[in-house]
Amino acid sequence: MGDVPEAAGFDGDAVEIVGGFVHGAPDESETATCNLRQGEEGVGLSYGTTLRDPEQHEAALRRGNMSDGARVDVEVPGLPEDEVVVFGNEEMVVAAWIGDGFYVSVADRYEDEGTAERMAEALPVAVEVVADALG
Repeated sequence: MGDVPEAAGFDGDAVEIVGGFVHGAPDESETATCNLRQGEEGVGLSYGTTLRDPEQHEAALRRGNMSDGARVDVEVPGLPEDEVVVFGNEEMVVAAWIGDGFYVSVADRYEDEGTAERMAEALPVAVEVVADALG
């Protein structure tokens, strides 16, 4: 899991998993969420099953706590463009991959225009880490 914060541009102490919970509607969208911290910095990681496609995921973000957000035009290396959403507002940036009924996302507080790029760099690493962990 330590590769995810590193890919997001954080460096520092060993990674600590802080918090964590499972939520969602069974057989529709079941997601595990936790924070990966390195010292004072970190990134939120979520993964699980979903019936949503990327457009539906973006719509859900708009209905939730990011109603004032917008899609961010940033390249996510190594993942198909039509399976990725990078979405943000002045408080948070979320980068998500949705494919084959599965979902992986990384999120962080908005700090500057580079936050979206850092999340875009961290997303493919998170997808790989989750895939390896789940076998």
